[in-house]
Amino acid sequence: MAGNKLEILVVDDREENRKAAQVYFGSIDGVHVDFAVNYEEGLQKLRQGPYAIGMFDLELPKAEGYQPEILGIELAKEAERRLIPWVIITAGIDNHNNLGEVAFVNYVWEGIVDPTEIREKTRAPKRDPKSWQEVYERLIKEIPNVEEIQRARTRYAKYVC
Repeated sequence: MAGNKLEILVVDDREENRKAAQVYFGSIDGVHVDFAVNYEEGLQKLRQGPYAIGMFDLELPKAEGYQPEILGIELAKEAERRLIPWVIITAGIDNHNNLGEVAFVNYVWEGIVDPTEIREKTRAPKRDPKSWQEVYERLIKEIPNVEEIQRARTRYAKYVC
């Protein structure tokens, strides 16, 4: 935990979306957001850091220079193995240029589902800080003790192999 702040990992390949997330999360105290721009970077960060929440784009390039593909589900699987609550937020499956509404595909330990099964929508596109606020507030409502969980994980991390 960075100075007792809630650690969140956001993985999104679009700069405008990361900037919107940064604007929102930068406006609230007690939260630190780490960003990754592709699947490999996101996977590496998930394996290194004790994150409280993972927020993943559905379509991500595998690495720099690759075309986007549906890899957010793979990050979600890794988050689940680490018992990290997660949400996949997407502007539209099979339409990487769609800048419409962001949609929850799945969230908070419900298990991996078909990514075309859109659960809910926000009222703002991902490039708008309001969408990140809606996603975060929903997650905090679903898991109100996330800060306590992260503190416990950090405290006992030295005992885990």
